[in-house]
Amino acid sequence: MAIKIEPVLETIEFKPEEHGLNTLEKLILDGIPYEYDEVEPELTLYQEVVTDPDTNQAVIDPGTGKEQVRSAPVLLEGQAKDMSEHGRNRLTKLDEEAMQGKPWLSHWWYFNAEPYRVTKAMWIAYTVKRDGKRQTRHILVGYTGVDPHG
Repeated sequence: MAIKIEPVLETIEFKPEEHGLNTLEKLILDGIPYEYDEVEPELTLYQEVVTDPDTNQAVIDPGTGKEQVRSAPVLLEGQAKDMSEHGRNRLTKLDEEAMQGKPWLSHWWYFNAEPYRVTKAMWIAYTVKRDGKRQTRHILVGYTGVDPHG
């Protein structure tokens, strides 16, 4: 007996321009699905809140009385993690063919129950305020350009 499993999630079509979201920053900020304090989240990339490793609480700067922040790296993963449009390491057609020939080496993300090969993923920190304290959250960006449907 075969059982067919249907995807539980439904994909909706969202047109950012109909909501006045004409920049990537506005689209990302509007898309944050969680409730935070009455202030807008801060899309300040490359910053994260410094936390005490023992208590996991924000470290307060004695001079300013505010939470300490530090530069947060953008973490990269995937077969094309060292490639970029403006760098010397641009992905070539031969690179793409090599990736297509070894699918087991790729990262795979699912969207609308369909698998997509992610050749380069970025983990980007941003900060928000909850309960009066700044907290670090992350955005994942995945590049899927190697396959025809990517």
